[in-house]
Amino acid sequence: MFQRRPMKIIWMFLFIFNITVYNVSASDGLLEFRLAQENEKANTEIIMGRNGTKLYVDKIPFLTLSEISEVNLKVDKSPPPLWLKLAVEATGSKIEGPQVEIEIVLNDSGREINSKVTSENAGKKVAIFLQGKLVLEPVIHGKIDTKSIMITTGYEEDEARDLVAEINKKIKRN
Repeated sequence: MFQRRPMKIIWMFLFIFNITVYNVSASDGLLEFRLAQENEKANTEIIMGRNGTKLYVDKIPFLTLSEISEVNLKVDKSPPPLWLKLAVEATGSKIEGPQVEIEIVLNDSGREINSKVTSENAGKKVAIFLQGKLVLEPVIHGKIDTKSIMITTGYEEDEARDLVAEINKKIKRN
């Protein structure tokens, strides 16, 4: 009986101060979606964003493998449109190889969590991690209530194929 009391106190604290707990599932860091905050808080950690700026990301991800039903690889081998090629080359870069995207298919729980987080956090960034590495940090523009999320990773096709296979293997174990 004594062991249950601290948990009740924690839930009362969360209720009184209107703190939303999106997800507290364990994560192995293979695939995580974490909300970025505007300022450093007790539950955040500082990481370097892709453009070199500081990001204050929640330590606990709101989406992990527990909320994902499968991951698919999408490879577009068609040449990029001329306008995109010229725009990228103007920055001193080049588009090399096929466009590799990873489709993340959420389960019902994941869709519900993602919908709630995105509806409540418009204007904030989501830090998307693959294998512990920040791959994207898109800005939330509004509620996203879909089962499928597409991310472009910058991985080569073979590397992305191996990663997708590893993620799907871990999803099936859960």
